[in-house]
Amino acid sequence: MDDPIAFDHEQLIHLDSGPYHWVSLKAFTITASRSDKDLIAAMIRHPQYRDNYAGGGPDDQSSPSLHGPYRLDLISADSFIHLSSTTAQLSLRQWAERASRTVSATVQTELDRLVYPVLTNSAVFELPSLGQDAQHDWGGVVGAINGFHELVAINRPGRVMTLVVAADD
Repeated sequence: MDDPIAFDHEQLIHLDSGPYHWVSLKAFTITASRSDKDLIAAMIRHPQYRDNYAGGGPDDQSSPSLHGPYRLDLISADSFIHLSSTTAQLSLRQWAERASRTVSATVQTELDRLVYPVLTNSAVFELPSLGQDAQHDWGGVVGAINGFHELVAINRPGRVMTLVVAADD
């Protein structure tokens, strides 16, 4: 089966609290008509998903079997739950406020321009906390302060799927 997605680009936004609180957006072009579940499964198989978010990009990972704080083999398309766009945006806004205490106008502009629109007019899915049993040896380092938050936004009219990860390391 052909891969229904192709990696396009990544953007990284650092919050005011310093380089250790950030939002990563990885955009994938949807190249074939597939179900939401199939697109998420393709994303999980994609090399760009093999990112521990604790330094270096997916090409620099010492262990390609990790994703954020979790062991990759314990994540599947069935792990994700549907979430309303409004709930997803509220969750990220609350995370940013906890992470920065106050969000500067500059960072707020970046979030408003790059993050929140991705979650609008899209089918949004969340990877809920998989618990400590799913974490790898040092998984507690990623998201240790304000948690590891992962959303997937599928915008069919725009033919783009975006992986949104907000965490600290």
